[in-house]
Amino acid sequence: MRVMKYELRKLFGFPLMWGLLAVFLGFSFYIIHSEVGYHEFQKSLHGVYNVMVGHETSSEYYDLYTHYHGSVSGSYDTLDMRKTKEMKENMCDYYPTGSYAELIDNNYETLQKRLEEIIADGDSDGMFYPGDVFQIHKKIYLIMKVCLIEMIIMMCFSVLYLMDFERLNRTEALVFSCRIGRTDMRLKLAAGVLGGLLFSVMILCLSFAVFLALVPMRGLWSTPVNSVMVMESSGVWEYPFITFVPLTIGKEFFLSIAVTLLLVLLFGILSGAVQLYVHNSYLTMIGCAVGFVVLMLLPFIVKNACWLKTFVCLTPSSLWYYCSRWFIENDLPVSFAWSEFITLGIWFVISIILMLVGKSYLKSKDI
Repeated sequence: MRVMKYELRKLFGFPLMWGLLAVFLGFSFYIIHSEVGYHEFQKSLHGVYNVMVGHETSSEYYDLYTHYHGSVSGSYDTLDMRKTKEMKENMCDYYPTGSYAELIDNNYETLQKRLEEIIADGDSDGMFYPGDVFQIHKKIYLIMKVCLIEMIIMMCFSVLYLMDFERLNRTEALVFSCRIGRTDMRLKLAAGVLGGLLFSVMILCLSFAVFLALVPMRGLWSTPVNSVMVMESSGVWEYPFITFVPLTIGKEFFLSIAVTLLLVLLFGILSGAVQLYVHNSYLTMIGCAVGFVVLMLLPFIVKNACWLKTFVCLTPSSLWYYCSRWFIENDLPVSFAWSEFITLGIWFVISIILMLVGKSYLKSKDI
C-alpha cells in the first residue's frame, strides 16, 4: 500500500498529466459547444423541451413537435427485421453461407421477436427530442466517443509513465537488480491503472456535466430507446433503434458508461502488458497506437462473409468505433446481444495471458 501511495503521488505530481487533462477537457468542451451550445440550437431545444415536459400548447414549437411525431408514428408499421437483414445483405454485397448464415439468420429472428415485443409493450412511443432534427442520441455518443479516446490516452500515459520511470531517470539498473524491484512493476501498473481511471472519470464527469447543463434531460431518461422520437435516420437505414433488451435512455447511458470504463481499464492493462516486454514507454505507445489503427481497419480489409468477419469485429478498436450502436442492432457481423461484453471478455483474457507471460519474462530478463 505504501508503494501504491508513493506511485500515485508521483503520478499526480507530474505536470504533463494535468496539462493533458486541461487540453482534453478544453477539446471536449469545444465539441460540446459546437454541437449543442450555439444560440439557435439552444433556443429550439429549450422550446421543444418546454412542450414535452412543461406541456406548453401555445408555443410555436408545439405544432412542430406534434407534426414531427405524426410523421414518424408509423415507423413500426412495415418494419420487418428479416427484410432488414436481406436489405443489408444486398446493399453491402454480404452473403454468408453455412453455419455462419445460420448465426446471422438466428440473430435477426431474435431481433424480429424483440421488434414484436417492443410493439406489444408500447415502447415504440415516448417523448424525446425529435431525432432527425436534434440528433441528441447521436450527440451523446459522439461526446462519449471523444471522451473515450481521450481517456484511453490518459490511461496509457499514466501506466507507462510509472512503469518507465526508472529507465527515464536512469535508475533501472539499481532498481531491477533485486527481486523486489522487479516485483514493484506490478504495483506500478496497478497504481497507473488506478490513476488513469481517476483522470478518466474526471474527463467523463466534467464533459457530461457541461453537456447536460446545455441539454435538459430531466423527465426524458425513462423514454425507451426504441421510441420513434429517438429514431435518427443515417441516410441509408431509416428505422427505429432496435435494442436487444428493453432499455430506456438512462439505462443505455449508464450501461455505456460501464462499457467505457471497462474499455479504458482494458487499454491500461494491455499497455502495461506490452511494456513488460518492450521496456520502453515511447515504443509501447507507438505500438499501441499502431495496433489500435490496424485492429480498426481489419473489418474493412476482411470482405468475406464468414466467421472471421465477426471475429475481427470483436476488438477494442471496433468497440470504440461502434460506440453509438452499443446494445442496438448494428452491422450484420455484430448484431447479437451483449457483443460489447463478449468483446471485453475476450480481450481481458488475452491481456491477462500477456501479463502472466510478461511477468515470467521480466523475472528472467537482464535489464
